[in-house]
Amino acid sequence: MVGLTAGQSVPTFTAQLLGGGPFSQADIPDGRRVLLFVTPDCKACIRTMPEYLRLAGLAESGGPRLIFVSGGDAAGTLQMFGSNQTPVLIAPKDANDMFKSFRVPGTPHFVLIDGRRVVSSGLPDPLHRDWRFLLSDWESPVVSAPELVNGHARRAQ
Repeated sequence: MVGLTAGQSVPTFTAQLLGGGPFSQADIPDGRRVLLFVTPDCKACIRTMPEYLRLAGLAESGGPRLIFVSGGDAAGTLQMFGSNQTPVLIAPKDANDMFKSFRVPGTPHFVLIDGRRVVSSGLPDPLHRDWRFLLSDWESPVVSAPELVNGHARRAQ
């Protein structure tokens, strides 16, 4: 099976924060969070990183918070994120089983969680229904009735 399914418990994991210190599933604050799995050698991740960082900034003011998970080492991850203050977990694929326990088939990949349960998992692509709604939440934190604009879900303000 590829990816986690809705309703599953968040797998047990430990990783290091890019800024130092350990991080585990117990450190994820309650509420909706998005784990965005990337790797420094992923061309799609590198190409879309400016957009992901933009979304991370929007997530701070509304919608589910964004936490990055890097499958690379600290040096490659630092080069990928630079001095950005967004939370980044380092879980090298060759030394940490986080990618395996979350059933990440490749990068980029997102897992939406609510509390300690998985809500959705998949490719961060506007064609993915749940990613589209996440984009809507981040870009329009004032929530009311959803509407479609240019084929994308948006929240009317």
